Amino acid sequence: MSIFNLHSNVLADYRDFVRSFFSVADDRAREFIERELVAEARLWPEALLQVSPSYARVASVDELADRGVILRETAQIFRTDRGSPFEILELNERGGPQTISQGQPFYLYQHQVEALDLAARRESYVVTSGTGSGKSLTYFLPIIDAFLRQPPACDRVGALVVYPMNALVNSQVEALKKLRKGYEQRTGRRFPISFAKYTGDVQGDARRAVQTNPPQILLTNYVMAELMLVRPDDRSLLPERETARPPSPRPSPPGEGATSPAAQEGLRFLVFDELHTYRGRQGADVAMLIRRLKERCAGPEVVCVGTSATMVASREATPLQRRETVATFASQVFGRAITQNQVIEETLEPFTQGGEPSREELAASLTAPLPAALPEFRRHPLARWSEGEFGVEPEEGGRLRRRVPRTLTDAATRLARATGGTPDACRERLRELLTRGGELLRDDGGRNRQPRGNSPLKVRHSPGRAACSCPSNSAASADRTTTTLFATAVARVFAPTRSAWTPSRTVRKPVTSCSPRSKTTGAMIACPMNGATAMDGSNHLGATVCRRPCGLAPTVTSSPCSATEQSKCGGSPRLSLSA
Repeated sequence: MSIFNLHSNVLADYRDFVRSFFSVADDRAREFIERELVAEARLWPEALLQVSPSYARVASVDELADRGVILRETAQIFRTDRGSPFEILELNERGGPQTISQGQPFYLYQHQVEALDLAARRESYVVTSGTGSGKSLTYFLPIIDAFLRQPPACDRVGALVVYPMNALVNSQVEALKKLRKGYEQRTGRRFPISFAKYTGDVQGDARRAVQTNPPQILLTNYVMAELMLVRPDDRSLLPERETARPPSPRPSPPGEGATSPAAQEGLRFLVFDELHTYRGRQGADVAMLIRRLKERCAGPEVVCVGTSATMVASREATPLQRRETVATFASQVFGRAITQNQVIEETLEPFTQGGEPSREELAASLTAPLPAALPEFRRHPLARWSEGEFGVEPEEGGRLRRRVPRTLTDAATRLARATGGTPDACRERLRELLTRGGELLRDDGGRNRQPRGNSPLKVRHSPGRAACSCPSNSAASADRTTTTLFATAVARVFAPTRSAWTPSRTVRKPVTSCSPRSKTTGAMIACPMNGATAMDGSNHLGATVCRRPCGLAPTVTSSPCSATEQSKCGGSPRLSLSA
């Protein structure tokens, strides 16, 4: 099933669902409702289309190792773990020959190489690039290379990587495990870097193991980072720089000890992923958290890293203005001066070949058969036109930037004017082209990890519109399992809510008293909706638990939600707590 058919089926189901709620006897009222629902599409506007661009590739990790940019051992870590191009590690997509053998090196993008260069100079930086561009490699690769050159102390965390949600933590831990498994299978040696996650899901023996033997790379969320500063059991993870811990039961590498310089330097990398999520009151809280982390446990040359997919939405902003705006924001968050030269943007390149087609080429492509092989597809006139229409456009300085998404109807109208064809014929031809583009396999495997699918578009929901993106940078789209899951997600997005709260959902057990231990630790509990916090060691007088109809977990807040805060999720506090 193509994504266009999937989208039509979902809307048809939703249309039937909406109509089942009412029966209109008056002909005029019924005609008005039909016109608003069908002709005007008030509840389901036409989808927006955008072609995912290609990123400029620079060099493989082996080539960087030959030039001395990274160590040979680092290049041995960042390689494919299997021979199939669709099993490439989730951290990155790569280029290379059509036949990919086991253990082939990752091929890095321009923004990843720029991040390596800044990290090597001990400069903080911010990476703003699109989804699927390998932003995780912009900090994991420099961190691992730096730790191989100068290992941190075996009894403390050298890099703290903070995510806004646990799902991202779990995803990246699994990606690192794939790196470790591939390295150990290829070399027969133990993975040289230790890592672990530390979230609320880590309990019992697993938590004590992390506390006893802190990893070199610790992945967590910002709430747990706050707790690590105040809970006594967690203080071993982020000790003060001047305080040397007792010898760890884990054997230390040769030449290392509790009194080594590495043991006294503290955190060397402080990474905050999805930096754009830290705004308003939550942004102020996180900025204060970063300052506390730096004051207590960061080294004098700690490298602060931020990543984000989108931070400046203005189309009128020049590249310099975008970088300056991001640099100003990052400077406020990290509490240190970050210049526009330390802001790394994505570098795009055309996926198609041949440039803009002529009017004659474009008109002929409307009736000619679509190519069945990728090389011919990249040179096809309509494919070249579609990339410029849905994908990229030039901007100041000769660079390419993403084009604003547009509907298929708008693009078909423009194509009809350019070729003299009819809008309906152009619309159908564009659908065929986009579908065919998703069926073809890239010579480098692309990013898509499900090669059996035939749906070229990825649909996302944005306020007021259902937006589609066609990944020209993909080998194929989701398989049947992914499509089924996605269809369920779309149906959930479109389905209207009939009640403010579903009693069958799990409710957190109310806190009726505070133990002496919780009063001592004073742990902060943050509300993900409005950013309010309450001390775990307080008496909870007047505190409430929100049962959010949006599906978020109930959270403790310091006061009942205001009317403005309630309007964000349409609910109100459900359960009062007392000490």
